Amino acid sequence: MHATGNQVVEGLDRKWRRDEPAPLQRDRDIKPAKHWEEQEAIGARSHGGKVTKGSGCSWRPDRKLDSVGDLWRMSNKTTQGGKGTKSIRVERGWFEEARRAARAEGHQPAVMIGFDPDHRDVREDWIAMPEATFARVNEILTAVAAGDIAEAQAIFGLIARSA
Repeated sequence: MHATGNQVVEGLDRKWRRDEPAPLQRDRDIKPAKHWEEQEAIGARSHGGKVTKGSGCSWRPDRKLDSVGDLWRMSNKTTQGGKGTKSIRVERGWFEEARRAARAEGHQPAVMIGFDPDHRDVREDWIAMPEATFARVNEILTAVAAGDIAEAQAIFGLIARSA
Protein backbone atom coordinates (compact mmCIF):
# COMPACT_ATOMS: atom_id res chain seq x y z
CA MET A 1 0.00 0.00 0.00
CA HIS A 2 1.40 3.36 -0.99
CA ALA A 3 0.36 6.66 0.58
CA THR A 4 1.26 10.29 0.36
CA GLY A 5 1.98 12.88 3.02
CA ASN A 6 2.59 11.78 6.61
CA GLN A 7 0.79 8.46 6.30
CA VAL A 8 2.63 5.22 7.04
CA VAL A 9 3.71 3.47 3.91
CA GLU A 10 3.42 -0.31 4.19
CA GLY A 11 5.52 -2.60 2.06
CA LEU A 12 8.08 0.07 1.20
CA ASP A 13 11.57 0.50 2.57
CA ARG A 14 11.50 3.93 4.30
CA LYS A 15 14.96 4.96 3.22
CA TRP A 16 14.70 4.21 -0.47
CA ARG A 17 10.93 4.17 -0.99
CA ARG A 18 10.98 0.89 -2.82
CA ASP A 19 9.35 -2.44 -2.20
CA GLU A 20 10.93 -4.40 0.62
CA PRO A 21 12.95 -7.39 -0.52
CA ALA A 22 11.31 -10.77 -0.19
CA PRO A 23 12.35 -12.71 2.92
CA LEU A 24 15.15 -15.21 2.48
CA GLN A 25 14.08 -18.66 1.43
CA ARG A 26 16.23 -20.70 3.75
CA ASP A 27 14.72 -23.97 2.59
CA ARG A 28 15.56 -23.49 -1.10
CA ASP A 29 18.43 -26.01 -0.84
CA ILE A 30 16.04 -28.75 0.25
CA LYS A 31 15.46 -30.98 -2.75
CA PRO A 32 12.17 -32.75 -3.33
CA ALA A 33 12.03 -36.43 -2.46
CA LYS A 34 13.01 -38.78 -5.26
CA HIS A 35 10.31 -41.40 -5.09
CA TRP A 36 12.15 -43.61 -7.55
CA GLU A 37 15.00 -44.03 -5.04
CA GLU A 38 12.51 -45.12 -2.39
CA GLN A 39 10.90 -47.55 -4.82
CA GLU A 40 14.25 -49.06 -5.84
CA ALA A 41 15.04 -49.72 -2.17
CA ILE A 42 11.61 -51.32 -1.62
CA GLY A 43 12.09 -53.48 -4.72
CA ALA A 44 15.54 -54.64 -3.65
CA ARG A 45 14.25 -55.58 -0.18
CA SER A 46 11.32 -57.49 -1.67
CA HIS A 47 13.62 -60.05 -3.32
CA GLY A 48 16.64 -59.83 -1.03
CA GLY A 49 18.74 -57.99 -3.58
CA LYS A 50 20.85 -54.86 -3.74
CA VAL A 51 20.19 -51.58 -5.54
CA THR A 52 22.32 -51.13 -8.66
CA LYS A 53 23.82 -47.63 -8.58
CA GLY A 54 23.67 -45.83 -11.92
CA SER A 55 21.75 -48.71 -13.51
CA GLY A 56 20.31 -46.58 -16.30
CA CYS A 57 23.71 -45.25 -17.37
CA SER A 58 25.43 -48.50 -18.31
CA TRP A 59 25.38 -50.57 -21.46
CA ARG A 60 26.72 -53.66 -19.64
CA PRO A 61 24.04 -56.28 -18.87
CA ASP A 62 25.51 -57.01 -15.44
CA ARG A 63 24.95 -53.37 -14.46
CA LYS A 64 21.45 -53.01 -15.91
CA LEU A 65 18.16 -52.86 -14.04
CA ASP A 66 17.58 -51.31 -10.66
CA SER A 67 18.15 -54.20 -8.26
CA VAL A 68 19.84 -57.59 -8.36
CA GLY A 69 19.51 -60.58 -6.06
CA ASP A 70 20.43 -64.25 -6.19
CA LEU A 71 17.43 -65.18 -8.36
CA TRP A 72 15.82 -61.95 -9.59
CA ARG A 73 16.90 -58.91 -11.61
CA MET A 74 14.31 -56.15 -11.24
CA SER A 75 13.52 -52.92 -13.05
CA ASN A 76 11.50 -50.23 -11.24
CA LYS A 77 9.07 -47.74 -12.76
CA THR A 78 7.13 -45.21 -10.70
CA THR A 79 4.67 -42.39 -11.25
CA GLN A 80 5.86 -38.82 -11.39
CA GLY A 81 4.15 -35.75 -10.13
CA GLY A 82 3.69 -36.53 -6.47
CA LYS A 83 0.38 -36.89 -4.72
CA GLY A 84 -2.63 -37.75 -6.76
CA THR A 85 -0.88 -39.38 -9.73
CA LYS A 86 -3.14 -42.30 -10.49
CA SER A 87 -1.79 -43.78 -13.69
CA ILE A 88 1.37 -44.87 -15.42
CA ARG A 89 1.91 -45.74 -19.06
CA VAL A 90 3.28 -49.25 -19.45
CA GLU A 91 5.78 -49.87 -22.23
CA ARG A 92 6.71 -53.23 -23.71
CA GLY A 93 10.35 -52.11 -23.88
CA TRP A 94 10.55 -52.20 -20.08
CA PHE A 95 9.82 -55.93 -20.09
CA GLU A 96 12.10 -56.66 -23.03
CA GLU A 97 14.99 -54.86 -21.34
CA ALA A 98 14.34 -56.76 -18.09
CA ARG A 99 14.29 -60.09 -19.96
CA ARG A 100 17.55 -59.35 -21.84
CA ALA A 101 19.43 -58.20 -18.75
CA ALA A 102 18.15 -61.10 -16.62
CA ARG A 103 18.99 -63.74 -19.22
CA ALA A 104 22.48 -62.33 -19.70
CA GLU A 105 23.20 -62.94 -16.02
CA GLY A 106 21.11 -66.08 -15.34
CA HIS A 107 18.39 -64.32 -13.33
CA GLN A 108 14.60 -64.17 -13.51
CA PRO A 109 13.22 -60.84 -14.82
CA ALA A 110 10.73 -58.68 -12.93
CA VAL A 111 9.38 -55.15 -13.32
CA MET A 112 8.05 -53.25 -10.30
CA ILE A 113 5.43 -50.63 -11.10
CA GLY A 114 4.82 -48.16 -8.27
CA PHE A 115 2.41 -45.39 -7.49
CA ASP A 116 3.57 -42.48 -5.34
CA PRO A 117 1.61 -41.84 -2.15
CA ASP A 118 -1.92 -40.60 -2.76
CA HIS A 119 -4.15 -38.34 -0.65
CA ARG A 120 -4.11 -41.02 2.08
CA ASP A 121 -0.30 -41.23 1.93
CA VAL A 122 -0.50 -44.82 0.74
CA ARG A 123 2.24 -46.09 -1.57
CA GLU A 124 1.34 -49.02 -3.78
CA ASP A 125 3.74 -51.24 -5.71
CA TRP A 126 3.03 -54.13 -8.09
CA ILE A 127 5.46 -56.62 -9.58
CA ALA A 128 5.16 -58.02 -13.10
CA MET A 129 6.99 -61.13 -14.27
CA PRO A 130 6.74 -63.46 -17.28
CA GLU A 131 3.69 -65.74 -17.16
CA ALA A 132 5.83 -68.91 -17.23
CA THR A 133 7.74 -67.74 -14.15
CA PHE A 134 4.50 -66.84 -12.37
CA ALA A 135 3.11 -70.32 -13.15
CA ARG A 136 6.23 -71.95 -11.62
CA VAL A 137 6.09 -69.73 -8.53
CA ASN A 138 2.42 -70.67 -8.14
CA GLU A 139 3.32 -74.39 -8.40
CA ILE A 140 5.93 -73.95 -5.67
CA LEU A 141 3.47 -72.17 -3.39
CA THR A 142 0.85 -74.86 -4.00
CA ALA A 143 3.37 -77.61 -3.15
CA VAL A 144 4.43 -75.77 0.02
CA ALA A 145 0.78 -75.26 1.06
CA ALA A 146 0.19 -79.00 0.56
CA GLY A 147 3.23 -79.77 2.72
CA ASP A 148 5.20 -81.34 -0.15
CA ILE A 149 8.54 -79.60 0.39
CA ALA A 150 10.43 -82.05 -1.87
CA GLU A 151 8.11 -81.17 -4.77
CA ALA A 152 8.57 -77.44 -4.09
CA GLN A 153 12.35 -77.86 -4.12
CA ALA A 154 12.20 -79.81 -7.39
CA ILE A 155 10.09 -77.11 -9.05
CA PHE A 156 12.42 -74.43 -7.69
CA GLY A 157 15.30 -76.29 -9.33
CA LEU A 158 13.46 -75.98 -12.65
CA ILE A 159 13.20 -72.22 -12.21
CA ALA A 160 16.89 -71.88 -11.38
CA ARG A 161 17.89 -73.99 -14.43
CA SER A 162 15.58 -72.12 -16.83
CA ALA A 163 17.19 -68.77 -16.06
